[in-house]
Amino acid sequence: MRNQDGMQKLALAALVATSTLVLLVGAAWGIRLYNMSRNQVVTQSTNPSSYPIGGFPMTGNLAPDFTLTDQFGHTMTLSSLDGHEVVLAFIDARCKTLCPLTAQIMYDAKTQLGSSASNLVDLVAVNTNPTATGVPEVQA
Repeated sequence: MRNQDGMQKLALAALVATSTLVLLVGAAWGIRLYNMSRNQVVTQSTNPSSYPIGGFPMTGNLAPDFTLTDQFGHTMTLSSLDGHEVVLAFIDARCKTLCPLTAQIMYDAKTQLGSSASNLVDLVAVNTNPTATGVPEVQA
């Protein structure tokens, strides 16, 4: 009988110890998550002009204006896209593996925005292959 009483007390002590440990770990994680979220709010920019479409603040300088020739032989400048969000991809005109996949992912993402939002987004792929710079090579 005494042995059974001792086992019950031991089981109760183990339950109390385990419950206390779970509560302490939960409190520590809760405090950690609270502090992390509070620190993120403090470090984020409050200037809405620095927020891209996704809603996350961006740091850094604006890209300098540049002039490129598109796949149809027309020149275009970065400043001509002012007022739009610009997604730049740097690809190789002769690439047949990853580059077409990148272009397709960008196009699919833009179409998922819906017509009103996608009209505010311009996709620009910049050819980085110095030996394939002609319009026919880029079109191919």
